[in-house]
Amino acid sequence: MLQLKAVRGHVAILTQSCGFKRSQSDFLSGYFETRGQKYLIEPLGASDRDEHAVYKYEKLQQKSIKTCGLINNTWEEDSDDPINDIFKSSSSPEVSTQLSNSPYKKYEEDVQTVRQRIFGIVNYINKVYKAINIYVALIGLEIWTDGDKCLLSSAAGFTLDSFSKWRLSDLLKRKRNDNAQLITGLDFDGTTIGLAFLKSICSDTYSAGIIQDHNRNEIAVAATMAHEMGHNLGMSHDTKACTCNAEVCIMTDTVSSIVPKKFSSCSLQSFEKYMLSDMPKCLTNIPDVSSIVAPPSCGNGFVEKGEECDCGTPEECTNACCDPETCKLTEGSTCAHGECCENCQYKKSGAICRAVKHDCDLAEMCTGFSANCPADRFRVNGYPCNYGEGYCYMGNCPTRENQCKAAFGPQATEGPASCYRMNEKGVYYGYCRTEKGSHVPCKKKDIMCGKLFCTGGKEMPRDGSLVTFESCKASFPRNGGVDPGMILNGTKCGNGMVCSNGECVYAEDVFRSTNCSAKCTGHAVCDHELQCQCEEGWAPPTCDSSSALTSKRCMATHWALAPTGGHGCLSSSETAPTCTGCRSVSNIAYLGLGFLHTFKSLQLV
Repeated sequence: MLQLKAVRGHVAILTQSCGFKRSQSDFLSGYFETRGQKYLIEPLGASDRDEHAVYKYEKLQQKSIKTCGLINNTWEEDSDDPINDIFKSSSSPEVSTQLSNSPYKKYEEDVQTVRQRIFGIVNYINKVYKAINIYVALIGLEIWTDGDKCLLSSAAGFTLDSFSKWRLSDLLKRKRNDNAQLITGLDFDGTTIGLAFLKSICSDTYSAGIIQDHNRNEIAVAATMAHEMGHNLGMSHDTKACTCNAEVCIMTDTVSSIVPKKFSSCSLQSFEKYMLSDMPKCLTNIPDVSSIVAPPSCGNGFVEKGEECDCGTPEECTNACCDPETCKLTEGSTCAHGECCENCQYKKSGAICRAVKHDCDLAEMCTGFSANCPADRFRVNGYPCNYGEGYCYMGNCPTRENQCKAAFGPQATEGPASCYRMNEKGVYYGYCRTEKGSHVPCKKKDIMCGKLFCTGGKEMPRDGSLVTFESCKASFPRNGGVDPGMILNGTKCGNGMVCSNGECVYAEDVFRSTNCSAKCTGHAVCDHELQCQCEEGWAPPTCDSSSALTSKRCMATHWALAPTGGHGCLSSSETAPTCTGCRSVSNIAYLGLGFLHTFKSLQLV
């Protein structure tokens, strides 16, 4: 039960944990915990005095046991890779929240009340997600005051599908976001109060969830949204083996009268595994603080508008560079957070803050005047990768072999060349593109750019339905929609040729990267956006002075090339051969055999 007390005067609360937000009207709303007892606090209705209600928290009243639905549009991959600690680096998904018309009417069409309710929900979510170093940046808040923007139904699956399609066709064109959540007043069929796609964060098509506004207390609804976003971030439902040092955990599939606030051991492991395997790129971006619509909250551990730093509450703060009371830098400090901040000062220009991860990656280095690591940059589109099996494209190295492993598991391989003749048939399991609902057959020169064919691996594909013939297997979409079994744009289909919208074309016609490197001075190379980027070991912005890093490693420039010829690598103190007017795919001889010939005399270091 809930015990209600009216509070007047000033209250000093020494808490073990809390989750407050202050409204623009100077009211408090949230929860706190002290001596093992939890309390909820909120303003006393339409009062012009600073009066609040404090609820001694036992259990929130629920009409019945509720559950979470889940759409698993992926499957778990077999992996023997060790789970690493990825919680040291923060992630900030940019989230847009929509409130349908029914809860707007439920709260008497009071926009300010609704806004404060959503701010409270996001505040609670950030309190929960702080444990995994995630800050949910609320960059969009839409209240559907004049009617719903998409078709909604008590069938949760239909509503999620409808909302996701609306996000793709409408919202993303107006406001880019990494994830969208819909709060609706609909009472979903059965016991469902929320539904989301699994492992879908950053996806334009599937990064979404829907939440029923099932409780008058915003914290209960916030726990449901935290749960659904957990699915988007790769977390499945907890089993009996999962623990979180609490009575219930966030990812339990049944919502009881107890509001969870901790992730289980299983959730933490699933999240780590998802981040390591899928590496969702949108989470590496740093949100523009001016785009965040939620009011700043000093003490939540994330730097927001008007703050120089935020190290948590005074009890939590261990950062000597930041004053937890004011969220301002301490005297003499130039920074408090970030990959390029060390001992309260900016790291020197050229210090590596994000190392090379793969063939198509470039190392990012500190600028010397910012605490944040620059945005992730990649090799110029068309740069040879995977031992010459592919060309870099937007930070990836798409090959048919790797696409088969993604579709059917790590034991899958590309199907025989004979499979691809099926793409000349123009049927649902063999074509190059669709026009007005019809499957257009591939021309003979384009058959390696249509449907993907694999062999081996798992029986069923990761997405879609299965079709097999002879030793060939492929996938096709369930109930229409985007075909998950098509060969990706940028995949190599011949020397200097790549796939583009179902055609095998000259890479230069797609990438337009010829002569890009000619405009880069010093030790700079062209990146995937045709901008100049310093090579590892050379300091920005001019790239003509050494960053004085003496560790011996393969320089990023030669990583993709050295393994091919087994000629070793350069130490960071050595200088690579000069390339005047370096080009991408149109200069394959230089990028490939030319480099290997030049490096023949080098010794292993």
